[in-house]
Amino acid sequence: AHWLSVALAGALLGHALVLAVRLTGIAYVAGPGDLSLFNLAFYAPLFLAGLALWHRPAWLRAWLSTPLWLLPVAAFAANWGDAASNTLLHPLAREAALAVELLGIWIATGAAVGALGRLRAGPRGRFGRMLSEASYTIFLVHHLLVVALALLLLPLDWPAAAKFALIALTTLGLSLAIHRWLVRPFALMRLLFNGRTPAPEAERPVTPAPGRA
Repeated sequence: AHWLSVALAGALLGHALVLAVRLTGIAYVAGPGDLSLFNLAFYAPLFLAGLALWHRPAWLRAWLSTPLWLLPVAAFAANWGDAASNTLLHPLAREAALAVELLGIWIATGAAVGALGRLRAGPRGRFGRMLSEASYTIFLVHHLLVVALALLLLPLDWPAAAKFALIALTTLGLSLAIHRWLVRPFALMRLLFNGRTPAPEAERPVTPAPGRA
C-alpha cells in the first residue's frame, strides 16, 4: 500500500457514491436539520474509511505516511475544487474539480493526522497525547465556542486574520480546559463525551507483576 493509492481509492469511491446519489434526483432535497443525501454521501466515505482502515493496518500506515509538506498544497487544491465544482461552465469540468476536491481532502487529512500521530508517539509527545485524549471533547464543544467567540468579536473592527487566530487559539484552550476539569475527572462525563468510562491510562494504578522487583 502507498499513501497515494489509499487517497486515490478513497477519493474515487467517494466520488462514485456522490454521483450515484445525485442521479437519484433528490440529492439536494433538505431533510431534518437541513441535511441532504448529497451531504451524507460526501462525508460518509470518511467515516466508512475509519472502519476499513481499522481492519487494514497496512492501509492505515500507508495513508498516515503522507508527507506533511503536501498538507498546504492539498488544502489549496481542495478549496479550489470546492469553488470550481460550482462555478465552471462545462459539466465534465465541474466533475473533475469535484474529484480534485475529494483527492485534496484525502491527502490533506492523511498528512495532518499522520503528523499528529507522530507527534503523539514522539519522545516529547505529551501535548500530542493530550490532544488525542481530548479529541472527542474538542469535536463536541468547539462549534459552540467558535460561534460564541465570533459573535463577541463581531463588533470589533479587527483584521480577519487576527480574529481567526484569536478564536482558534481560545477555542482550543477552552476545549482542553473543559476536558481536563469537567470531563476527565468524572465517569459519567467521560461516557457522554468520549464514549468510555475507564480512567485515562495515566491515572490507572500500576500493579507490579509477581516475582519482579
